[in-house]
Parts: sequence; structure tokens; C-alpha cells
Amino acid sequence: MSRLEGAAAVIRDGLFTFVGYPYEDQEIYNIHDPYLKVSDLASLLDVLDEIEGELDNEFREVAGLENVANLVDMDSITSIRDLCDYGKPIYELAEFDTVEYASDLLSEQMVHNEDMNDVSQDAVDKAAERRYDLAEVAEDPVNELYNYLEQVKNSFHAAVNEINRLEDQQAKIDNTSHYYKLKT
Repeated sequence: MSRLEGAAAVIRDGLFTFVGYPYEDQEIYNIHDPYLKVSDLASLLDVLDEIEGELDNEFREVAGLENVANLVDMDSITSIRDLCDYGKPIYELAEFDTVEYASDLLSEQMVHNEDMNDVSQDAVDKAAERRYDLAEVAEDPVNELYNYLEQVKNSFHAAVNEINRLEDQQAKIDNTSHYYKLKT
């Protein structure tokens, strides 16, 4: 659970910001300065793989825990995978390197030394504009991703609570039967 929360926090912290009055404590997509790396997406997907593996291998095979596996929102996990897939707006935003883009623009142009400052600034401006365009296209998918992450975390919390409830219930049954054996 902590790995899921950690991976979600990295993405949330890089893509969202808190706004002030009158929307205090509300997070909004930071379209002007989003920070996301492909490795952040890979980490999130690795955690989701782990969750799916545990659900398939452990919970579904143990009598009484198959219900717990059904509490985890698998549709949201599938949607997260789709939103973070190669070629999708979120992935393109994470993959974009502003410095590399500006350098590529500079290398395409032959300029004289006296024009270098203007051309360099133009390349940096175009790179920033491209990044903003990618961030703008990714806005709706990023907000969807945020919502799906919250749904998965909430459903995982529900599954953990159910496991705890079942453990408590089992402990009461075990204690009762042990107590009964001692009395007879």
C-alpha cells in the first residue's frame, strides 16, 4: 500500500499544485510547470503489476479472500495503464526533454556568432511552447489519472480493511474454540 501511495504522490506532486483563496486545499493541474518523468510512470505501473500479481496469486487462491480481491478497482487500474501508455499525452509529456528539443532546433540552424543569442532564445522559447502544448493536451488525461489513482487507493484501503476485519473475525473464532476446549 505504501508503494502505491508513494508512486501516486510522486505523480501528484509533479503534476499538481495547491491553489490559494478561495480554493484553499484544492489541488489543480500545474499546466505551466508540470514535472513528470517516464521513470515515474514506470514505477507506478510496476506497483500496479505487483498489486495485480498479489490479487491473482494470493487472494484468489485463499478461501475467504476472493471477495477481498474483488474490492480492488481493477477497471481503474486498466484505465491508468491506458492513460500512461506509450504515445498517449501523459507519456509524451513525461518523455519530452525541453533542453534536448531546444538543442535539436539549434543544431538545425546555421547561424553567425552575432545571431547566436537571438537564435538560442528562439529555440528555448519554442521548446517551452512545445512543452506547454503537450501539457495542455495532457490536462484532461492527467485529471483522469488523478481520479483513477484516488479510486484505486480507496479501493485498496477497503480491501485492507476487509482483510483486517476477516483477521479479527478469525481470531475471535479461534479464541472461542480454544476457550471451549479449555473448559471441557
